[in-house]
Amino acid sequence: PIPVCLGSSDERPVSTQSTWETDYVKFLVESFIGDTRILSVTEEGLEEIEIPGFQEAQTIYCSNVIGDQMLQVTDSCVRLISCGNLQMNSQWKPSHDVRINVASSNPTQVLIATSGGNLVMLNVSGTDLVEVVHKKLDKEVACLDITAVDGDQMSTKLAR
Repeated sequence: PIPVCLGSSDERPVSTQSTWETDYVKFLVESFIGDTRILSVTEEGLEEIEIPGFQEAQTIYCSNVIGDQMLQVTDSCVRLISCGNLQMNSQWKPSHDVRINVASSNPTQVLIATSGGNLVMLNVSGTDLVEVVHKKLDKEVACLDITAVDGDQMSTKLAR
């Protein structure tokens, strides 16, 4: 599924299927300034629900990752959430007084840029988020993409 921007909200389709490349969408995540709402796709239409593992804050980025899990990125944390029980499996937070500005992921990795020009790579390892690279840059980062290339589920190189 491809994220779609509509008006003042950012809507992101998220699946609860165990495979990365599914066409079935179970949830639509709507992100507003200071808030996130989740709509469940039902036979009757859309129904607003709460997912216990989601932080009630503006969602910067949301996606499916390996292991039947969802990823939520806010300005204060990265959360890995089980699609099975909808509980948070793992959480990564930047150091105090640092905010996450932008994020991207592929099935096995999360790349985030924070205030102060920090670039951080996290790996999805089972039900954990593991920081593998932290690089301080001279400038702030405005946009990222870590899309898997040629069918690989992991990027081994970052362009500069």
